[in-house]
Amino acid sequence: MIGLLVELPQPGYPADYLLARLPARRARWERGAEMVPLAAEFRWLYGQLHQQLRRELAPLFVYFELRPLFLFLRGLASNTGKAGRELLATTLLADGLKRALSRERELTAAVRLIGCRCPPGADLVHLYANGGLAAVEQGMTRQVLAAGRQAPAGLHDFWAAVIDLENTMALAKRRRWQAKRPFGYCAGGFILPRRFSQVEQGRMAVPLSLSGMVGRAVHDGDWPLEESLVARVRQQLRRSARPPASAVAAYMWGAYASSRRWAMAQPREARA
Repeated sequence: MIGLLVELPQPGYPADYLLARLPARRARWERGAEMVPLAAEFRWLYGQLHQQLRRELAPLFVYFELRPLFLFLRGLASNTGKAGRELLATTLLADGLKRALSRERELTAAVRLIGCRCPPGADLVHLYANGGLAAVEQGMTRQVLAAGRQAPAGLHDFWAAVIDLENTMALAKRRRWQAKRPFGYCAGGFILPRRFSQVEQGRMAVPLSLSGMVGRAVHDGDWPLEESLVARVRQQLRRSARPPASAVAAYMWGAYASSRRWAMAQPREARA
């Protein structure tokens, strides 16, 4: 996963120094008065990490770059790529990859460029040829989640919660759109993949572990569902955070959650 990310100079101070700085920065965006752009905050944070922490947290940094990367690919597919290129430029993806993608005008070639940087296990060009851009997005997401499952023990519960988030969002969307094509839910979460399939097929109720607000949202198709799921992942991190990798992950997810809340609180015209 780290091959997809930018190379930055290594910091000259220990991880404990960074951890001591995070509470003050967290207080700034938790107050909600202003929100530093998430891309800028993550670039600062990545620049503070030693190589070992960068490797341990690479799947999480890539996870947060998937959305702008997918938006770029969708723009390329629809010939409306200017906004996608501008968004891509702010990411933590490797500079060489971003330069190559920004010059590309053909979607298959762009998918091939990304696939060359990905770990073995998902042939993105094959996925695109057989399932289109949706299959590429699913394949890359699965790769990131699989890499996260190989993270240090202190991050296992965090990644399990993220996998539950992705599976729950997929379930809710498929129920809402009445999707018919078979779908394979990701393994590694707290909830077994077959449980999601059984709910989708009407063979069981929403799992008890998704009871309450999230369960009702899945059952009734209420939106925005993701707000509740993001909060669930953050709660899991608060229960299990151990420095340094999980403490940094908790900081990143907290910044992400705060950024979403801040954006949703803005007038509709400002979000457009």
